[in-house]
Amino acid sequence: MPLPARPRFYAFDALWHDGRDLRGTALAGRRQVLDTLPLTAALVLVETHPGQAQAVLDFARRRSLEGIVVKHADSLYRSGRSTAWQKFKIRHHQRVWVTAWIPGGPGELDRYWVSRPVDGNLTPAGEVSLGLKPGQASTLRHILSAADLGAKRRNGLRPVAPVVSMTVAGHGKPSGWLRDPVITEMHIDPTGPQIR
Repeated sequence: MPLPARPRFYAFDALWHDGRDLRGTALAGRRQVLDTLPLTAALVLVETHPGQAQAVLDFARRRSLEGIVVKHADSLYRSGRSTAWQKFKIRHHQRVWVTAWIPGGPGELDRYWVSRPVDGNLTPAGEVSLGLKPGQASTLRHILSAADLGAKRRNGLRPVAPVVSMTVAGHGKPSGWLRDPVITEMHIDPTGPQIR
């Protein structure tokens, strides 16, 4: 059995150093403090690319990364949201099929387990709950109840025939497990996906 990878700490900012509070120092100055730290295999300094936001965003897109953060070099550290720091998320849209679900209780969202067609088979891709428009959840409940395969699983999971597909926007590789997915469209297709 291979040994687990050693943990690493990725440093991108310094808020305190040698007993001094750096939050009132501009980001460029805080980065200079980071540059003085002795790096090791366990302490890694996150690279910056001043003036290269578009190139870094393109790089992140090609590698299916979650996104990038752009910061003003003269910004001071502030708790909470700030217009001096902006996150650009990268989301990929893809069509997946609902293969199981759990109805939500009062005040809870329904949870949908989805799969994508891969080589003629449906391959599990994760779960999604967010993004339905008002009224869509109740419509979907009726459709999925009619498509129920009658084989309840633990934790109340209800397998269904794949008659509903969703277009979802999520992070990560389009072929991997969905990360932070949001439903952008819902499609009813009684014929189901083209699988073997």
